[in-house]
Amino acid sequence: ERGGEITRFMAACAAFRRRRADLFAAGGANVSWRDLGGQRAPAWESADAPPQLMCRRHAAAAPGAKAVAASAIGGETRETVVTQDAVAVWNCGSGVARAAIGQPPIGYAWVRVMDTALAAPADCELAYINLAGPQGTYLVAPHAVVLLELAPAPEGLPPTAEQVEAARAAAERRARRIP
Repeated sequence: ERGGEITRFMAACAAFRRRRADLFAAGGANVSWRDLGGQRAPAWESADAPPQLMCRRHAAAAPGAKAVAASAIGGETRETVVTQDAVAVWNCGSGVARAAIGQPPIGYAWVRVMDTALAAPADCELAYINLAGPQGTYLVAPHAVVLLELAPAPEGLPPTAEQVEAARAAAERRARRIP
C-alpha cells in the first residue's frame, strides 16, 4: 500500500504519545539534555559540538510506587511499579555512535519504542532490549533517532550480569555519600 510504512510509523508515534501523556506533564523540569556519554550538557552554542544528543525524561513518581497500568508490550493490565523514564537519542553524524543510556534497575528493562535505523516494521515495534556493558550502551546508527522507555521487566526474567554490577556500583556510591 502506498504510504503504508509512513502511516504505520506515524500511528506508532501517536500511540506512544497517547500512552505516555505524562512525559510533558512537568513542563520540562524533569528533563535533562546530555552528550551521548550521559555526563555533560550539550555545547549548544558551539559550532564544533558533536552531531549527537541525548534527552532523558526522569521519573516523576517515587521508585516503587504501585499502580494498575498496561504493560508496554502486549497491553495486558496488571499491577506494576510505575516508571516514567524515557530516553531519546539523536545521531545526526555519519558514523555509528555509542549512547550511554545506563543499565536499568533490577526488576526493570528498557523497551525500544523506535529506532529509525531499523527496517520496517521493526523500526517502531516495541521490544525489550539488553544494553551492553556496565554503562548500558546502545549503538545508534548514523542519521537515526532512538526512543527507549524504562518498564517493569517481564515476569521471570533474571537480571543481567551488567544490571547486577550496575546495582552494586550504585550501592557503593550511595554508601560513600552517607556518613
